[in-house]
Amino acid sequence: MNLKSNLLFFFTVYLYAQTSFGQLASPVSSKIDGSFIKPYTNQWKTTRIDQNGKKTLIYKLWTDYGQVITLDGVKYFHRVQDLYNASGQIVDTWTNLVDHRTLLPKMTHRISPNGRFMHVNFSSDKIQGRKPKAAQGITSTEVNIEIQKPLYDWTLYGILLVGLPFESNTSHTLDCIDLFSGKEISLKASIKTKETVTGAQGQKVKAWRVETNQNMVFWLTKKAPYVIRLEYKVGGATLIWEML
Repeated sequence: MNLKSNLLFFFTVYLYAQTSFGQLASPVSSKIDGSFIKPYTNQWKTTRIDQNGKKTLIYKLWTDYGQVITLDGVKYFHRVQDLYNASGQIVDTWTNLVDHRTLLPKMTHRISPNGRFMHVNFSSDKIQGRKPKAAQGITSTEVNIEIQKPLYDWTLYGILLVGLPFESNTSHTLDCIDLFSGKEISLKASIKTKETVTGAQGQKVKAWRVETNQNMVFWLTKKAPYVIRLEYKVGGATLIWEML
């Protein structure tokens, strides 16, 4: 079964699970509103810059596709990202399904050609599915987390932050689940000001600088494709996502 077939299979499984788990409760933050998000396509390259300034290409191509779909009268935002390494080989596919307006998660799915796999469904009181035992491992383990309130899924990353109101020098805190640790985290996002950054095909774009307590800084817009640039500090190095 190839990647596309796997995605279709697990999306079908999700639809069945949705009828069993029911809908999530009201959002934990009324500040979040994703109802303006429209279908889009985007692509970046990812470069690592170490503390000595040496650059290494990590992902030659990172594609991002978003669409709005309706299931049983409910609108969802469906996002698929494909990651291609420096040699151009696909190494991961990430899929998120969230409520279009609240951006609360319904399903998260990740799969790679080497067998690494995660599939999680969200309900009003539980998060259930399977995830890798180790970050880069192919052996999976069960996920069964009881929650007392709806939590955002931080694996939505910049698109979750796009749902916040953009006002200069304001801060927001969102209760999220870290699927890898299985623990709740408080995501803190600080909206700074608009800055000029490089967008698609070298064009200059005005985008909001959004800093987080997760070592990630995003440059975001309220217009498609929304996520223009990302810088992620890992140890002494910085990973940079730049639009192609």
